[in-house]
Amino acid sequence: MGLVIHQLQERWSFPSYILRRLETPDQYWREFQDNHIKLVEYEDQDYAYFSENHFEKAKSHYTNCQRIFQQHLSIDQEKKSVLRPATPLASVTSDWRPPSVTATTAATVAP
Repeated sequence: MGLVIHQLQERWSFPSYILRRLETPDQYWREFQDNHIKLVEYEDQDYAYFSENHFEKAKSHYTNCQRIFQQHLSIDQEKKSVLRPATPLASVTSDWRPPSVTATTAATVAP
């Protein structure tokens, strides 16, 4: 069970997954805008949708959510670009050996 949760966390943490998930609210918002345009043709101030300005409230909420999502995405990408290995990678051509190995090797190699 722990492995499944870990795999899901990894999948959900990828920016590409988040970007895909952000497309859904965008699709809903486009549909909402299309419906709003149709409703404006029959605008009647007696309806709460118009009198309470629901479109502007929804638009404000949508843009705030998008801004927050984008901020979190950029923070996540910044964290990934800052991560560095804890120790430098050893060079293949390095002559460095631990002291105990160097002394033993020198003793066996010496004539």
